[in-house]
Amino acid sequence: MKTQLYPQSHRRSASTLLFVLWIIAFLSAIVLALSSKVTGDLVSSVNRRDLATAEQMADRGFVVASHKSVKNGDPVLEQRFPNGGAFSALKTKEAALINPNHVLARQPALLEEMIVRWGAPRYLAIDAIEALQDWVDPDDQAAAGGSEQRLYLERGRIGHPYNRPFLNSSEMLLVDEFRVVTELRPDWADMMTFHSTGPLDLAVADAETIRQLTGQPIGILQQFVEYRDGEDGINGTDDDAQLGSVELCLELMGLDESLAPAFAEILTLQSNIEKVVVTGSARGIAIEKQVTYQYRGRILDVLATSTKPKN
Repeated sequence: MKTQLYPQSHRRSASTLLFVLWIIAFLSAIVLALSSKVTGDLVSSVNRRDLATAEQMADRGFVVASHKSVKNGDPVLEQRFPNGGAFSALKTKEAALINPNHVLARQPALLEEMIVRWGAPRYLAIDAIEALQDWVDPDDQAAAGGSEQRLYLERGRIGHPYNRPFLNSSEMLLVDEFRVVTELRPDWADMMTFHSTGPLDLAVADAETIRQLTGQPIGILQQFVEYRDGEDGINGTDDDAQLGSVELCLELMGLDESLAPAFAEILTLQSNIEKVVVTGSARGIAIEKQVTYQYRGRILDVLATSTKPKN
């Protein structure tokens, strides 16, 4: 009679042991997966909480900055709080940006020159301006390089043009001839506003935005901005230069006085549409909020808001 090297009972024990080990491994994998999910959920929950705090900080910063008595440079515009939140706010004017509706109506040639400076051939710049004019004018007569209802219908575009001023940059991109030239300047919309009363405010605009309309060398315009903002280099503080008149500004910027009549229609030193740019943050998460507003007596009227993540 042969003796079995591995009795049946031993084989069953070994099988049972392997099964138990498999169960343990399987359960460990489940626990690890659940642990990872819980950790991810906790991280996500923390991120949502910090994002909400950052948004609250931005709102708080706007409330502080929008007070009439607060000026740039005041310590209250930068605050930190025990919960890890903080905000930093800057006051400016909406007219620090170019209002394309205003320039198109009064000095379209300056918009044409701006597009040429983007790198567009002259004929494309002319077509873009004429198409923009056709979009906003009340008639149905197309300019030589423009587009009116019949041409839009041929392109399958029903209801175009709107025959009114543009409400935002997205509407401007509906004008095919203009959309083509914007590819040369992808950040063009960052320089535009549709909420100011019209002229570009030289008291608050930065050098690059002024260059877009005037064509002056950036170095000269940076010198003008440095002089305007005073010794502290912060716009809107007590040491800002008293500029006096648009004509004086044109002289400081090196522009020929013969151009004064044209620029007088699209430049100003006074505007009443306010803007606050505020960054709210919490534990490494930050957002930038821009609020355009106007005081009507004692009532604060918010005209536009935008929010975006900030690195």
